[in-house]
Amino acid sequence: MYLSPDTPLHVKKIQQDIWLSKSIEERLRLSAEMIDDAIKLQLFGIKMRHPEFNEKEAKRYRLLRMAENDPALTWLIKMLDV
Repeated sequence: MYLSPDTPLHVKKIQQDIWLSKSIEERLRLSAEMIDDAIKLQLFGIKMRHPEFNEKEAKRYRLLRMAENDPALTWLIKMLDV
């Protein structure tokens, strides 16, 4: 169980019980939605810092930053022709 510093352990247990009560299909759907929401938030933040970027440029910048911060993703840089 992930221990968040701002969530008491008994509340974390309730959250985990709720999560585990869902079907695997529902958990997968919710996980995919959370990933999509995280990507949207990242792109929104990039566009706030770089208003000159269009949608494609913002997505490219996001992938480049991911590759810079995670050595396992260096193959992304080659795909983006940088």
